[in-house]
Amino acid sequence: LTVDSASFIETTARGYPNALGPGNGTSDAGNGGGGAGYGGIGGKSTSGTAAAGGGTYGSALQPLDLGSGGGNGENAAAYGGGAIILNISQDLIVNGGVFSNGGNSRNETANGNEAPGGGSGGSVYVVSGNLTGSGYFQAKGGSNGLNPIDNSGGIGGGGRIAVYYNLSTMDFSRSNATRGGNETSGLGLGVTPDGSIMNDGTVLFVDVDDNYAA
Repeated sequence: LTVDSASFIETTARGYPNALGPGNGTSDAGNGGGGAGYGGIGGKSTSGTAAAGGGTYGSALQPLDLGSGGGNGENAAAYGGGAIILNISQDLIVNGGVFSNGGNSRNETANGNEAPGGGSGGSVYVVSGNLTGSGYFQAKGGSNGLNPIDNSGGIGGGGRIAVYYNLSTMDFSRSNATRGGNETSGLGLGVTPDGSIMNDGTVLFVDVDDNYAA
């Protein structure tokens, strides 16, 4: 299978709908919606009584789940990322992209319109023989909705990527399952009870022949 430099395989925002899924963000029309979680937790909204982000679920080693939907604010939030599963017995050449990102939620501008949370990234699960190319894999969380004069939603947590191969010359540094953008405050980052920030998802590359993981 070859993904050329002008092409991509993508299931961005093809996961659970807004406010649904195992890691859905909390919906709150009065305080903004929480971001969805999957590989990383979802961010809280920026209200003083913040709507909670969703938690993590699924497997980092065999990611098969859909990303969850963000929590609704005054309007509906974004969907989570879908799931891409590639089982290639011979050569996989990726010069473009393989993306399963969470959906970005809408921004609000009116006072009283609380913004929704971002969807969480989805799954990219690949088993291949030889893996080459100049492209990358991504399962990024969706951006939260912003409201500059009222409450903003929480960012979407990153998804999960696991790639297994026998031989590879790819540069994996571009591949990521990071949290969504539009971070606005500590609350927007979704601080956990122990004070840590765990919004980024999981990324795993495994050289099966050499028993090496990165």
